[in-house]
Amino acid sequence: MHARYEEKTFESYFNNELDQKTSIYFPLGQVQEGILGLDSVAHSRSRSLWRLLGYPFWRSPPFSGVNVQDIAEEMERHLGAEVHNVPAMKVNLLFQYKRPDFIIRASGAEWSLWNQQYFRYSLYDEQHALLSHIDATFGRDAIVLYAAPAARDVNDLINFKKKGVIIENTNFRRAYELNGHRRNTYIAAAGSGDSLLNSGSRDGVKFVLGAACAAALAADGGTTICPDDTTKPVSSCGNGWTVGWPIAQSHWNQGESSAVCQ
Repeated sequence: MHARYEEKTFESYFNNELDQKTSIYFPLGQVQEGILGLDSVAHSRSRSLWRLLGYPFWRSPPFSGVNVQDIAEEMERHLGAEVHNVPAMKVNLLFQYKRPDFIIRASGAEWSLWNQQYFRYSLYDEQHALLSHIDATFGRDAIVLYAAPAARDVNDLINFKKKGVIIENTNFRRAYELNGHRRNTYIAAAGSGDSLLNSGSRDGVKFVLGAACAAALAADGGTTICPDDTTKPVSSCGNGWTVGWPIAQSHWNQGESSAVCQ
């Protein structure tokens, strides 16, 4: 079933908190979103926010930023369409907001992946293609993220708003991580890593953060190899899928891991 609130409510509350954690943010209009695929963009040097997103830093954020007008010009060339009233501002955070379904029955298509109630949202092919192009072009300077709340109903959202923890109760997934997938499912928020992609009976990608690599892979029944960088592919899961680690170096610096089966 749909989570019992409007996406606009989540978007408004999220942007309100985002304004407090960034030097500037800009919510895009409907026409702009249709060409750029984005709901909002921002520039932040907040250590707490970047840590929440999984990119802790000491002196400078891992993404330096890109001018929004450069993104707009690239998408105009890419699509052959014009986008107007885009500000000249540098941003390093690019968001697309999603309202999830909240799956409460064991008949849910991905229930066996979690064996408990979970959240799920679907991707739109055209929109995701826009996000993927932006990520491929500007991904070294800005991070492109799907953001969806871990809230079941409007009362959850209100409580998160009162406590100032909307962003902390949001699940984030980098757009490129969803390439080739139709859905993202998750049971928790923010940097918990409890997120699973699914686009079929065997096509799943599980991101496990904040746990030892060995433990993550042992849970999959596969041979355990913990790489010291992001370039080493690895072993195979007991179910015959392939395991690898497409994860930012900053995660390895934090002793975190990512187990990927697809």
